Amino acid sequence: MSLPAPLISPQGQWAANPEVTLTTSLGNMRVELLPQFAPSTVANWLGYVNADYFNGLIFHRVINNFMIQGGGFNDSLLEQTPIYPALRLESNNGLKNTLGALAMARTSVADSATSQFFINDVDNAFLDYSGDSNLGYTVFGQVKVGMEVLQALSAVATATEKGYADVPVSDVFIVDASQTATGAVRSGTGLIDLTLENGASWSFSLDNGVNWSTGSGLQLDLPAGNYAQGQVQIRQTLASATSAAALLPPITVIDGAPSVNISSQDLTLGRNEYTKISFTLSQPSQNFSQTDVTVLGGQLFDFQGSDSQYSAILLPNVTTGREVVVQVHPGKFTNAQGVGNLESSTHQARIKLIADSQPPLAPLLLGQGIWLINPEVSLNLNTSGKVKLELLPEAAPLQVANWLAYVHANAYDSTVVEPNVNIPLITMGLYGGPFSDQYQTALFPSVPQESNNGLSNTFGTMAALYNNSTSKTTTNGFFVNLGNNNILDYSNATATGYTVFGRTVSGLSTWGDLDAAGSATPINLLTVEQTLAGTLRLPTAQLSVAGLRSDAVWKFSLDSGQTWSSGSGTVIKLPAGVYQAQQVQVQVQGTDAVGNAAALSTLPHQILAGVQATHWATGKILSGVQVSQGAAGYQVSATAPNDAASSIGLGDVLAALKIYLRKSVGDPSMRPYQTVAADFDANGKVELSDVLNLLKFYLKKPLATDLTPSWTFTDAKNEYLSTNNVPLDPNNAAPAAIDWHQNEISPVQLVGVLRGDVDGSLHA
Repeated sequence: MSLPAPLISPQGQWAANPEVTLTTSLGNMRVELLPQFAPSTVANWLGYVNADYFNGLIFHRVINNFMIQGGGFNDSLLEQTPIYPALRLESNNGLKNTLGALAMARTSVADSATSQFFINDVDNAFLDYSGDSNLGYTVFGQVKVGMEVLQALSAVATATEKGYADVPVSDVFIVDASQTATGAVRSGTGLIDLTLENGASWSFSLDNGVNWSTGSGLQLDLPAGNYAQGQVQIRQTLASATSAAALLPPITVIDGAPSVNISSQDLTLGRNEYTKISFTLSQPSQNFSQTDVTVLGGQLFDFQGSDSQYSAILLPNVTTGREVVVQVHPGKFTNAQGVGNLESSTHQARIKLIADSQPPLAPLLLGQGIWLINPEVSLNLNTSGKVKLELLPEAAPLQVANWLAYVHANAYDSTVVEPNVNIPLITMGLYGGPFSDQYQTALFPSVPQESNNGLSNTFGTMAALYNNSTSKTTTNGFFVNLGNNNILDYSNATATGYTVFGRTVSGLSTWGDLDAAGSATPINLLTVEQTLAGTLRLPTAQLSVAGLRSDAVWKFSLDSGQTWSSGSGTVIKLPAGVYQAQQVQVQVQGTDAVGNAAALSTLPHQILAGVQATHWATGKILSGVQVSQGAAGYQVSATAPNDAASSIGLGDVLAALKIYLRKSVGDPSMRPYQTVAADFDANGKVELSDVLNLLKFYLKKPLATDLTPSWTFTDAKNEYLSTNNVPLDPNNAAPAAIDWHQNEISPVQLVGVLRGDVDGSLHA
């Protein structure tokens, strides 16, 4: 029985690559093999070369401007039996099917390559790995000399013969395939990976084949030292047949070389979802940098660190089902003594992540303001109809936003309702699908508890289950109280209880029926629907974008996705106006050439955003009006125009004097605004001092106090109401209080008055 030599693959840095010369009937080609990128494939191909397997075979498939293929058929078109097992695919190694690249042929089965190989006659990018839908072909070498032979071979005439297409009319032989350069290896572990026949034993020699020792396992572990070419030999034995020896190239095993361990915060990523990658060096390095790291199928951002610890943010390319590889090849950085990095038995210099076909977790749009109308939902149970719940976003804004995101993702449909045997409550949202014990995967980032909101776990209220007993964060699980469970309320920072975020408004009897039924009645939550959008007033007109990953690239739309603007930070500033449910949207952007995007999130509420202020005399909209939230509540402010001082003239002084003397000034309906404008010192009444100060301001004389024109605002809907709800007397210069809680389905409309501009000419 003839046994091939075992396949050998040294771990470490190939300081010089092996080479093979292909002598063909049309000339010679010398190819450089690339074991650093495709170690198993190179070991396999060298095994066939050194067994003289290719000698006398033909290039049996030639397609001009595509590739030439050989290594499997003789000149009678009889397929040869492989001598080594089929290979594991190594196509995602960063090497491309470019002109002159040597690659393995295979069937439609990924791990099916044996002896047949092809050489690319042109750049064939469609043969490269790009994801689950296109696993590609493993490139493992490159023609270094003899490109003219490749071109001549690719141009030969072909025909169909014995059922095989594209067969050269005149045979092109591989006269000889010989390894003409062994290469050289530096190793930090001394480990040699072996491929043996099933059931074979093996032995090795460290002195050029003079003495032999029995090996075990599938690795040879060389001690530190220098080994010349052929000094280390390995052979295998099966059924009394011993193979020829496989000869190792020159190899240097270095004890204590630096190495790197790569780890990831996540191993499965949503498309275009960021994760943190950590690089831990076994020894400090002053020259480790991002250029030392190779990423296949993704990009690194925000690389930082020093000494032995580094990190970066990884974003996979926008391709579904893609294997993302992060690796640091040997010889990329050094320690303080200048020794280059090598592999390690305890460190992992290469990791694989999967860019899943699902989009990344969508961010939450969160508006914190005054809820005029709370949102409502309907829970449809299989046993007793519908239950209507009112959500309480003013008390638990994050939890309500998170829970509604699951509702709109239909995550709660066909899930299991589980009565609790110890406390009167039922849990929902955790299990469902084809089997009642199938755990539901979280779709959105977890949110912190908001249990210290003053709400109690009373009968009919809804609360969030936390998914981590340490961090007390919540995702998709929730429960409804079937009794007064105040033991579940917030007590202190240690006993945080559970976040109440909704209450039953109709169908209370349903909960009583479920409580009485106990666990004997199978209960399912068929659907959850939002039946009332709710209306939120945002005086500051700002929406928070919660749940974004660091450095996320995102955009937003204010017109239901018709037009988009780039987002920055974590806030969207809305122009004043009314926004209907689903009108405001946010999306994490894709980065590929065709602009694919993912993670669309919409705001399921009506929004009354900001304020609009008009000038009292002209009705023109004022620019630069700001709303801020301070200790005293919401405050409105605006900057006086640059020309305010020069625009206040003698007409304003005379108008203020008339108001002080209770004389008529223009349109009587404008008198309240003129009174406010004449109250230059803003003390709530027009006095002679206001007239005199305004005169001094006009004459540019010094004032006793630092008085300048400043804006004040009153509510346009209640412009003649004072703080005591009585008509504003034209002699009373105090503007009406703005009631931000008024239940009006429109933005707050304000009237702006610039103190000192009594005749209204500044913006006329």
